[in-house]
Amino acid sequence: MITCVVTYTIDPAKTREFEAFARAWMDLVGRHGGVHHGYFLPSEGAGLRHRRRVRGATPG
Repeated sequence: MITCVVTYTIDPAKTREFEAFARAWMDLVGRHGGVHHGYFLPSEGAGLRHRRRVRGATPG
């Protein structure tokens, strides 16, 4: 099993584009056998940094 944690810095002018990317990515993870645990925002006042966690089977 592999767990990935990815940190994003989101341009406030492009939140709609990021939302479209995030929804597409969640679908792709599921289609390829992974489990997408969602997107997690940091505590209040931390800015527009965004994290996600994905878990899936190891390749091969």
